[in-house]
Amino acid sequence: MIPFFNPGLADPVWRWFAASAVMLSPLALLLLAACASKEQPVIETRTVEVKVPVSVPCMAERPATITALIDSIPRADWDALPTDVRANLLAAQALERKLYGEKLADAAAGCR
Repeated sequence: MIPFFNPGLADPVWRWFAASAVMLSPLALLLLAACASKEQPVIETRTVEVKVPVSVPCMAERPATITALIDSIPRADWDALPTDVRANLLAAQALERKLYGEKLADAAAGCR
């Protein structure tokens, strides 16, 4: 039989165990009391910024298309025009197309 588990008080090991338990009990009660006290939880309000990618159209509003000379002036009227007037109309159409290309490039600048 193991002497440590002998419940008789005549055994010196059991007496020492009982004495140490009595001496440690106030300390144990003090530690348990310290752990039992409840502190109020601290509540914090934090503002967090979250960046979420959003798809947006890269193309702005398209500029109005230009009308070609062949669609705006009938063939019979075109043939009746003098050569210098035709040259001026063609130069004006070329300038309009160039400006249209620049406006279209500006509208599509977000797609790069």
